[in-house]
Amino acid sequence: MPLMPPPWHRVLVVDDDAAVREMVRLTLTKAELEVVEAEDGEQAIKEIIQSIGGDHQIDAIFCGTHIRMANGEKTIAYCRSDFPSYELVAMTEPLVLQEEKALYKQGVSCILVKPIDAGKIMALVEKMRQQRSGGNPWPCPES
Repeated sequence: MPLMPPPWHRVLVVDDDAAVREMVRLTLTKAELEVVEAEDGEQAIKEIIQSIGGDHQIDAIFCGTHIRMANGEKTIAYCRSDFPSYELVAMTEPLVLQEEKALYKQGVSCILVKPIDAGKIMALVEKMRQQRSGGNPWPCPES
C-alpha cells in the first residue's frame, strides 16, 4: 500500500550538526518528502524567503534550538510570527520543563530530543498523515 501523501511536501531541516541534518534528511526522504537543508538560522531564513511564492515553497521546518547565526529559538520565533501556517518541530538537547513550555509557547508543534531516532521522525510523519484531514495539531511522539 503506497504512503498517503502529506499535506505538505517540502521540509526545511536546520541544524549546525551535519550528521543530524543528514539523518533527518534521509529519514524524511524515505517518507517521500522533499528536503532542503540549512546549517544556521540566517541560511534558514534565506531559504524560506527564496521559497515564497514559488513551486517549491517550504511547508514545515525541523529546527535545532542551539544553532549559530540567528539561533534556533530566534529562527522559530521569526517563522512563527511571519509564517504562522508552517509546522515547526524543535530538535533539542534534553530540556527542563520550563524550557519545553517556552518552546511550545513560541508555537512549536513538536519537540524531538537529541539524539533523534529515525523511528520517532517516521512515527511523527505517520501520525501527521493520519490526522491531516482533522486539522488537529501534530501529535508528538514520546521523546
